[in-house]
Amino acid sequence: MYGPAYDDAWQWLQSQASQDVIDFGIDAFAQRGTPPTEPSLPIPPLAPSHLDLLSITGTLAPQIDIAPWLHGIERPSADVSIVWRADLDAASPEDWGEIVGLVPPLTAEALGLPIHVARAWLQGADTEDVADIATASEANASASGDRRALRWDGEQGALVTAREIRPGDTLVVPASFGGCDEMGWNPASAAPVRDLAEGVRAQAGRPPRYRLHPALTDDAARLEAARRWATLLLRARNESEFDVEVLEAELDAAEAELLALLAPDGPVVLEPYPDGKGVVALRIGPEFGQTLNTGVPVGLEEHLEGVGRWAHELAMALGDDAELLAVAGRKHDVGKSVTAFQNLLHGSPIHGRPLAKSGLTGTAAHAAWRNAGLPRGFRHEAASVTLTRCEAPLLRHLIGTHHGHGRPWFPLCDDPDMPGSDLGTIDGGWLEQFFALRSEVRPWRLAWLEALLRAADARRSIEEQSA
Repeated sequence: MYGPAYDDAWQWLQSQASQDVIDFGIDAFAQRGTPPTEPSLPIPPLAPSHLDLLSITGTLAPQIDIAPWLHGIERPSADVSIVWRADLDAASPEDWGEIVGLVPPLTAEALGLPIHVARAWLQGADTEDVADIATASEANASASGDRRALRWDGEQGALVTAREIRPGDTLVVPASFGGCDEMGWNPASAAPVRDLAEGVRAQAGRPPRYRLHPALTDDAARLEAARRWATLLLRARNESEFDVEVLEAELDAAEAELLALLAPDGPVVLEPYPDGKGVVALRIGPEFGQTLNTGVPVGLEEHLEGVGRWAHELAMALGDDAELLAVAGRKHDVGKSVTAFQNLLHGSPIHGRPLAKSGLTGTAAHAAWRNAGLPRGFRHEAASVTLTRCEAPLLRHLIGTHHGHGRPWFPLCDDPDMPGSDLGTIDGGWLEQFFALRSEVRPWRLAWLEALLRAADARRSIEEQSA
């Protein structure tokens, strides 16, 4: 709340209190008068041009501030979000972007502050309590300080000074900066702030990322194993002369030791901290994790038929194009039949029936991912578009976008001979198809059909894991 809203609310509460006590029970509250409300701010119209821009998603999408549609325009104060991380060394800001990229911040980690308060704190000025100063122009801009923050845009970070902070920024700073305690914002506190990354990821249901760093754990055995593996890997990356066979053997042994100590739930990829002091173990992402870490092998044919059935039932119940969605469901994962992808799912180049999901878990799944030979950037849904050879643009769109890519970009595949790799190129035809469909079908309709297919895929997966 901003402006007079605090005072108005407090005065109303005082008027309703009896001996400094207010009954907040539903029945009691219903008998009270209307409480004061904060004045509504005007909401801008959502024009077709806005929808066109918002329909483009992914890392290369235009960055649009949606706050005016959520909170109204001409908001009297501009906010930023602060995230504290214990594994950031205040003396090495050049490494912050790479470190934060290993475990990107989530909203629940952040503390929202008016922009002038965040600026004053970074500048080392005397910071008043967060109150009703209406605009950033009232901040003390004359204070001098050289503490910087990492502006995180969702994909990468950039170091900024206090003067360079913009409304809506997510700023990541070292926990050693202080500024927050167990009760919340406390700019006078110099004690390190608690790092919440792992707990927030768990609460949000995100795949866990295990950070082994001296600032986060005192487990000597794990830290030493992490340091040894990270040192070896960084040596392999940075040095030009070494015995390849010897170093690879040492790396494999160090990795096996580290994985044994971690005992991760599912396949992981290990990434070193830039200074070699630790390791982040990342669960394999959606392309591999959803197909590997299930414990229940699922045949490709039965999965496709099941998704087609669910898509047809959902569309019929909702009065939509049942045949279109049923066909999309029966074809959406055909790209998983690619040999390298089947090597991944089976954990071996020798396999029988095609799988949609693997029964491998743990270290076996991790080894399968390492040895499958899938090129970086390969997407099975793009391969599905190519292998099914369908010509109908809307059907192609649904098959290609069922994991969120292709609106309108697919990642570039390192191997141009893999099916679907052409969809990631400018001249592959996918961009033209996307914009033509957006004009003809419109963004709301496209999003609705995509959601139905994804819901059918999810329902079938629940059936498969519950069988």
